Amino acid sequence: MKILIVYYSLDGNTKYLAESIAECVSADVLRLMPIKDIKNNKMKYFFGGKQATMRAKPELKPFNLEPEAYDMIIIGTPVWAFTMTPAVRSFLNKVKLKDKKIGLLICHRGGIGKTITHMKELLEGNEILGITKFHEPIKGEQDKNEQICSWVQSLIDKAQLNFSE
Repeated sequence: MKILIVYYSLDGNTKYLAESIAECVSADVLRLMPIKDIKNNKMKYFFGGKQATMRAKPELKPFNLEPEAYDMIIIGTPVWAFTMTPAVRSFLNKVKLKDKKIGLLICHRGGIGKTITHMKELLEGNEILGITKFHEPIKGEQDKNEQICSWVQSLIDKAQLNFSE
């Protein structure tokens, strides 16, 4: 089974989990990079929140992977203004995924708002195998590797069961 991890990360939380997943399973990784990203400074909450609230879709730097060629796609995003990041919104609007097995990876600091609902709307026609949420994983006291690896393995198990039916 070909697995792709697609993610955006500004502070490093989602990156940490995406890299942990890649270490657990044989997966390719696609980091979404806006051509004009917001700066990681004190104003990031204002500008990032504004973009997320306005449902902005910034232009992404080109990538050489073809998401359509994968069986399972894990999509990781931090929560900005109670929704997905603009980079993830751009990806989901640009790449029309259909009939894929999907895992949603959400990182947050204070709640997820409508992140899952908004992502599911853009992923209609795909099968959401599982959703996991992490509260500031790189600041946590315990190692999240075992937890994230267990979650990904559960997605793989579900996907393989569905393939054999």
